[in-house]
Amino acid sequence: MKKILNLFFVLVVGLIIALPYAVKAGEITFDAKKNCETPDAEGYCSTAVTLGMKDNTGSLNNVEITISFNSSEVKFGSFTGQNGWENMGDTSITNKTIKLKFTNLSGDVTSSTTTFGTFVYKYPSTLTDSDCSATINGVSVETTTTTETTTTETKETVNPSTGVSLPVVILVSGLAIAGVVYYVSKRNTKMYKI
Repeated sequence: MKKILNLFFVLVVGLIIALPYAVKAGEITFDAKKNCETPDAEGYCSTAVTLGMKDNTGSLNNVEITISFNSSEVKFGSFTGQNGWENMGDTSITNKTIKLKFTNLSGDVTSSTTTFGTFVYKYPSTLTDSDCSATINGVSVETTTTTETTTTETKETVNPSTGVSLPVVILVSGLAIAGVVYYVSKRNTKMYKI
């Protein structure tokens, strides 16, 4: 009986540890549109990337997204936030990488989908398509023509920095159950010694 109770205790503790990590937070989504039909006065083309998240199951307020470029000639164009989201990160591109940090100024977002906004980056019109492409959280953004729209979704799960209260409740409940199982198994062991 003691071995069964110990095995049950280990199983409960294992579930308690695993459940908070099983909660799915969401997937970053993006839609990229390249515009090089009319370069600006400096001879730069641009790509507008609309960033968002889908399958969010918790409370979301802060999100960090890393965008890497193939060329060091890429420049920050602009960011236009949507739905209360604003970029609080540095807009400089360092080592061909920019880290956007979105914060929702309206408070926590609990809807399953949200759009952070549109990020625009500029590059010389002399660059090839591969030179002016970008990678968002490790997923390549490819636009080959001026009118093509490429929609790609990452498979990376982004955990909101505010977290979800459900895993904490599960953890506390599991610890309470584990404590009761441990107490009962110790109490039963003492009864056999009498």
